[in-house]
Amino acid sequence: MKTSSVIYYLCFVFLFAFSFKGVAQQTFGVKLNGGISKMSTSSDFTNVTQENYYRPSGNAGLFYNLQIDSTVLIGGEVLWVQIEGREHTVIPMEDMPNFIGEHWIHDFDRHISYIGIPVYLGFKIKKLIINLGFQTSFKVVSKTNHKGQYPQGGGEIIIVEDDRDWIGIANIVLGLRGGIIFNLTNRVGIEANYYSWNDNTGGQSKYFGVWQGQQITLGFRYSLNKK
Repeated sequence: MKTSSVIYYLCFVFLFAFSFKGVAQQTFGVKLNGGISKMSTSSDFTNVTQENYYRPSGNAGLFYNLQIDSTVLIGGEVLWVQIEGREHTVIPMEDMPNFIGEHWIHDFDRHISYIGIPVYLGFKIKKLIINLGFQTSFKVVSKTNHKGQYPQGGGEIIIVEDDRDWIGIANIVLGLRGGIIFNLTNRVGIEANYYSWNDNTGGQSKYFGVWQGQQITLGFRYSLNKK
């Protein structure tokens, strides 16, 4: 995703939203969500067994809603987003005659922190709000904890552990985001959200092809300007 495209997209959304500012009801507040996330990679190796698992994750930050009429609103948020994921990969040692039937085994625990900016259109049905939009995420820091094992010969297993700052993902990603909000009171609401994105930063690399990320969260929001 090009940086210029993201900037144009955000400018358009905010200009559109603020064009209604004089006639619309505004709500802003804080939110905190917990949930699960997963990072997956595609590989061109047909003999590799690759499994990806959900790990605990979450996000927290500020929200702003602009009520255009009784049923439609525009929403924007600024979030700290924590994405976690685990990958388990098994690679057969086919090109090593002395180790036929043996495998390299790798486990990757990935940790990625983003500043996320979701922008969405919401439809209000009494206390329920259904929203759908986009989320742009700017990478702050990323890290991988790696643990691998392989046979050395004579039945000995070598275990290697290391930390890697480089994961091979884009600094900016844009994805789809949908959610449901239920207002318990004028100030307090509960919400559930789903965020999904693709990142083809890996390009032509046989291992790092297309990254796919998902996050599912559930949490609370609190309005600061409603009575």
